[in-house]
Amino acid sequence: MDPWILVIDTSTSFLSVSLGCNGKEIDTYRSLESLNHAKYITTSIISLLEKNNLELSALNAVAVHCGPGSFTGLRVGSSVAKGLCFGLDIPLISVKGLEAISKTLSEQNPLHSYFTLIDARRNNFYYSYFDAEKNYLHPSSFANEEEIINIKNKISNAIIIKNTNEEDQTYFCSSFLVQDAFEKYNNQIFEDIAAFEPLYLVNNYIKS
Repeated sequence: MDPWILVIDTSTSFLSVSLGCNGKEIDTYRSLESLNHAKYITTSIISLLEKNNLELSALNAVAVHCGPGSFTGLRVGSSVAKGLCFGLDIPLISVKGLEAISKTLSEQNPLHSYFTLIDARRNNFYYSYFDAEKNYLHPSSFANEEEIINIKNKISNAIIIKNTNEEDQTYFCSSFLVQDAFEKYNNQIFEDIAAFEPLYLVNNYIKS
């Protein structure tokens, strides 16, 4: 039987959840309302499953964007993911969103490198740089605007992806996490449900 994975992304202002089967995205729900993750996440998951004629019991794992991103959003997503995995007795998978987005887009357009940014407010950003040779020259990091400009000036041929306005939000979606989620599932790279916490990059230090 082909495995089904529910993928949750609450890292930015807009909630999204995807269903993947056998390594491919099947369907995705993306909220059009900003900053209402806690209000809509449960109903969006139920609606997505019902639309695809699936019961919760059909899920083989739940994957969640583990960060970096919105502090409150990450906590909402991880709490729901952990609750589902505990109740269904299925594995929990964590996906680093900035790297996953860059990797997925790189496979679609392999000649480009990707500089991916999430607005962390107060002129700060979470970022990752994935070059055309598929190397993470900068894994998930935290920097202020001046540092970001310096990094951008040193790279070339990079597609810049950011979530600083609604139009760019389309790039920050659970659908871009499906591939990494299945790679981890197939390699049995799972999280300890009780101990798992999102990855926070705060004030130039890493807290996990």
